[in-house]
Amino acid sequence: MRELNGRAPMWVALDKKFTGLALKQLLPGASQVPGFDNVAAGMQSAWLRFELRDGLRGLASLRCKDSSDALLFSSAAQAAIAYQALTLNSQNPDLSRALQQMRVDRRNESLNIEWNLPEPELVALLQKNSFTLNF
Repeated sequence: MRELNGRAPMWVALDKKFTGLALKQLLPGASQVPGFDNVAAGMQSAWLRFELRDGLRGLASLRCKDSSDALLFSSAAQAAIAYQALTLNSQNPDLSRALQQMRVDRRNESLNIEWNLPEPELVALLQKNSFTLNF
């Protein structure tokens, strides 16, 4: 929490138990895939940070048990983001394009998911009420 506090106007820190719970709630379809519980069990902690300055900047940082768990989860996260963007392409192309800007970066036992949405794109999504994801 010391790493987050005071560095962003909105942040969340999760321990191992709540990281797994958050994954299941945010990715209910993925949680039905065989092996998901093993991936979720490899999560040790997570934190999320959001800033509204010249658009929306978000960063999720997850710490895994080891580098193989981080590799597995980063691959799953990239696939989930790509799938969601593809699924939304016809019904919500603005949000689909925004999701395609997400980046997953893995280093050792940690991974970051970063999203920088410039102000014009954020405003357009909000004006069209397109800034919703249904999981």
